[in-house]
Amino acid sequence: MERIILYSVLSIIIICIEFVHTSVCDIKYEFKENEEGKIADCKNKGLTFIPQDLPGDIKVLDMSSNRLRIIGENSFVNYKYLQELFLRQNQLHYLSNKSFQGLHKLTILDMSENILNLSKVYSAELFHPIKNLTKLDIRSNMPQPIDFAPDYNYPDHAFSILTELSILGIDMMPLPHFGSGFSQMTTLKQLHFESFI
Repeated sequence: MERIILYSVLSIIIICIEFVHTSVCDIKYEFKENEEGKIADCKNKGLTFIPQDLPGDIKVLDMSSNRLRIIGENSFVNYKYLQELFLRQNQLHYLSNKSFQGLHKLTILDMSENILNLSKVYSAELFHPIKNLTKLDIRSNMPQPIDFAPDYNYPDHAFSILTELSILGIDMMPLPHFGSGFSQMTTLKQLHFESFI
C-alpha cells in the first residue's frame, strides 16, 4: 500500500514538473522550405532571465515583451542551433561581451525598444560569436532625455565584424559620425533609422 502511495506521489510530482517546464514557454513547430524548426515562444511571460531548460535544438527564441535587464555571459550557450533571436520590448541596458557565445548559426537579432545606449553597450567583442548576422535591429534604444554630444561617433568597431549584414535598424543621432568600420559592411542593403531629433 505504501508503494502505491509513493508511486502516486512521484507520478504527481513528475506531472507537475513537466507542466512547469512546458508552461514557461510554448514550443511550436514550423515548416519552411521542407525544413522543420522548433520555435520557443517566451514572449510576454514576465521573465527576468533567459530560460535554460528549453529544447536544445530550437531555431527561434522569442523573448519579446518580458522584463529582461541584462544578458550575461553564455546566456544562450545551450541553444547552438538558434537562427533567430527576438529580445525586443524588454528593459535591457547591459550586454556582456560574451552574451552571444555559441550562437554561430544566428542570422536575425532584434533588440529594439530597450535601453541599450549605443555609445556604452556595444563593445568590439560583442558581435564576434554572431558575425554571420544578416539582420540586426537595435532601434528605439536611446534613453530619454538624451544628452547629445556635438558629434556622435557610432561604435563602428563593434559593427565592423558584421560583414554578412544586409539589414540594419539603428537610432539616428544629430551630427552622426560613421567610422571606417562601417566600410566593412559591404553586403548592407537596407539601413533603417529611428530618429531622436
